[in-house]
Amino acid sequence: MIMKNFDFLQKLTQRECSVPRWNLMALLLILLLMSPAVLLPVSAQISSEPETLTTANSTLICPANIDDTIRHGGCNLKLSIGVPTFSTTTSLPMSEITISNNAPVDSIYPVGETVVRWVAKSLSGDSVFCDQIVKVSFLPCPDAVDYEGTIYQSVHLGSDCKCWTTTNLRSTKYSDGRQIENVMSCHSYEYPNTTENVDIFGHLYNWYAAVDTGRYGSVDSVERAYNMGHRIQGICPDGWYLPSDEEYDELNIHSSEDLRSVNYWIDGANNTNATGFNSLPGGNYNCVNGRYESIMGNAYYWTCHPVYDMATGAMIDYVCEKIVVSPNPRCSGYSIRCIYEFYELPVIGLPTVTTRAASNVTAITATLGGNVTSDGGAPVTARGVCWGTSTSAINSCSTDGSGTGSFISSLSNLSEGTTYFVQAYATNSEGTAYGEFVNFTTEVSGSPCSGLTVTDIDGNSYYTLQMGSQCWMMENLRSTRYADGTPISLGSSSSTITPCRYNPNNNADNVPTHGYLYNWFAVMHGTSSSSANPSGVQGICPDGWHVPSDAEWTELTNYVGSQTRYQCNNSSEYIAKALASTTGWSNSSNTCAVGNNSSTNNATHFSALPTGYYINGSYGSFGDGTSFWCATENGDYEAYYRYLYYKNDNVGRVSNDKSYGFPVRCVRD
Repeated sequence: MIMKNFDFLQKLTQRECSVPRWNLMALLLILLLMSPAVLLPVSAQISSEPETLTTANSTLICPANIDDTIRHGGCNLKLSIGVPTFSTTTSLPMSEITISNNAPVDSIYPVGETVVRWVAKSLSGDSVFCDQIVKVSFLPCPDAVDYEGTIYQSVHLGSDCKCWTTTNLRSTKYSDGRQIENVMSCHSYEYPNTTENVDIFGHLYNWYAAVDTGRYGSVDSVERAYNMGHRIQGICPDGWYLPSDEEYDELNIHSSEDLRSVNYWIDGANNTNATGFNSLPGGNYNCVNGRYESIMGNAYYWTCHPVYDMATGAMIDYVCEKIVVSPNPRCSGYSIRCIYEFYELPVIGLPTVTTRAASNVTAITATLGGNVTSDGGAPVTARGVCWGTSTSAINSCSTDGSGTGSFISSLSNLSEGTTYFVQAYATNSEGTAYGEFVNFTTEVSGSPCSGLTVTDIDGNSYYTLQMGSQCWMMENLRSTRYADGTPISLGSSSSTITPCRYNPNNNADNVPTHGYLYNWFAVMHGTSSSSANPSGVQGICPDGWHVPSDAEWTELTNYVGSQTRYQCNNSSEYIAKALASTTGWSNSSNTCAVGNNSSTNNATHFSALPTGYYINGSYGSFGDGTSFWCATENGDYEAYYRYLYYKNDNVGRVSNDKSYGFPVRCVRD
C-alpha cells in the first residue's frame, strides 16, 4: 500500500499531470493522515539532490602501475604517475565530481612499494576508487675496480642512499697508473706487512695519498676544490670518490654493531653487519710515535676534508656506538672506503675558456682577455692569453689571476703594423685548455687615432696621432676657454697667479698655425700637480683628453728612441728631428740637429713647430725652438716641460717658472 501511494504521488508531480492543485493538496493531506512514517523519505525525494555515484553505474580506472629505478644519488625518485579515467552512466555532471589521490608530496616516491589510491567523489559523498602500484628500486650497486684489477663490492648505505665499498682499499697505484710510493714519510703503509693482513684489512694510506695531491698539485688546491663543493676522487677508482666527514656522519643513523663486520674484532659478539658496510678493524699507523696501533680494535678511515694543517678521519671503535669524526695528523696511516653515486662522477677534466676580442689597440699595446666558463672539476690555478704572429708561432703568454670568470689581459711591447693571433688559456691540475683564436693588427705610429680629429669647446678641430700606446694631438692647443666654458684671459704681462694665454711672437695671426702660449696656471685650471701616467689632469684640454705628465712625456720620448726608423745616426737620444715639423726652423749645420736639412724632419708626424715662448713680458725663440708644458711641478714655483731647439739633436727636459708661456699638447684619456 505504501509503495502504491509513493508511485501515485510521483505521477502526480509530473508536468503532464492535469489534476487541479486543490485536488493535489487534498490527496497530500489524506496520505499524511494515512502513513505519517513514510512521508519523510517522500519529502526527500521531492528535493533537488544530485544523483548518487555508485560502483554499479560509475567506473574509475587507475593509470598503469609503475616500476622504476633510481639512477641518481638519493633514496627517492620524483615520478609523474599520470591521471585516471572516469566514466559514469548517470546524468551526473563532471563539475560535481572530484578526483583525488594520496600520492606523496611533490610526487617524490621512496624506495619500495607505494599504493596510490585514486578516489572519485560526488557532492553527496558517494565515491568509487582504484589502486595504482608504484614500485621504486635501486639499480644494483656496481663493483669498484682499481687500476690493478682488484674488485671491491659495494652496498647502498647512508641517508642519501649512496653506494659504499664494503672492503678496505688495497691498491698500490692511482687510477691513472701512477705508483703510490711505499715510503714512510710520504704515501702508503701496511700493518703488519704481510699478504694475509693486506688481503683482509687492505693498506693504510696517509692523507696525501688518500686525496692524491699529485693530481691536484698541492694541498691548497685540494682545499679549494673541497670548499667549492667538488668531489675528491683521490685514491679511489675511476667513478668513485673519497667520502667527506658529513658522509661518514650520515652513517650514524645506524649503530656501530650494524656497521662492523662479524669477524676480526676483539669483541664482536654483538656485531651484526646488518648494513653490509662490513667495517674491518685495520687499525692505524701513528706517525707521531711511529707505531702501528689498534688492529682488530678500531677502524680508521680518511675523509677528503682538510682542517688547518690536519685532516678529518672517521673512527669506528669496538666499544663506541657511533662513528667519531675528528681532525688527525695528515701523516697518519688510515684505511680507505670509497663512494659511488648513480650519475656521472665529475671526474676532473680540462677547464673551458673562451677568448675575448681585442680592444684599445694601439701601435704597441692591446687589451684582450677571456672567460673561464668551467673549471673542469678542479681549481683553475692560472689563466691568461698567449699570442704570436701566427697560429703556429705562439711564443708569449700572460698570467692574469686564477679561478673561473672573466679576466682582462693587457699586451704591451708589440710591434707596429703587425697582425697577432691570440688565444686565452686556463690551467687546472689536469692540464691547460685553450680558447679559440682571435686576431688583431696593431696601428702604425704616425697614423690617426680615435678617428681623425678631436674638437675643443671653441669648435677648433685637431688632428690626432698614434704614438706607441698613446694618442696625442698633432697640433698645439688654441682654445680660449676651458671645457666647462670658463674663459682664459689673453695676457699682456706675466702672472704667477692669473691663468693667461698669449699670441705666439705677439702676433694673433700665428694662432691658427701655432696655437696659443699658456702659463702653467692656465694649463692646470686649478688642478694639483700630477706625476702619474696618465696624469688624470684634464686642465685646459677638451673632454676625454688630459695634460700629459712628465712621465707621459718620458714614455713618448722613450718610445720614439726605441724605434730605429726615428733615430738619427742610430742613436736613441737623437730623436728631435723625428718630432719636429719640416718647416719654420732656423738652419743649423750640426748633424742630426732639428735645423739641419729640416725637410727630412717629422718622421713621426708629431709636427712640433718653432712656436717660441713668452717669458717675463718678452716673446722669443720664434723659429728657433718650442717647449711643451707637463702637468708635473718641480717645487712651488717651477714645473717641468720638454723643449726642441734648432741647434739640438735631442729633446730637452728642464723645469722653469710657472709664469712662462709655452704651447700645450693633449693626450687622450
